[in-house]
Amino acid sequence: MKNCIAVGDNKDDRCMIAYAGKGVAFCTTDELLEKISYKSIKERNFEPLLALA
Repeated sequence: MKNCIAVGDNKDDRCMIAYAGKGVAFCTTDELLEKISYKSIKERNFEPLLALA
């Protein structure tokens, strides 16, 4: 899983984000999700994910 990127937007995605090699919070209002994520994307645009690949 260390080579995986997971993208989530709500509390149901916390486990997936924490377990993935790089977890990304995407347009979320969940502060804990943002805290445990490797990166947080605030705008509705997936382009910043390309830099992580």
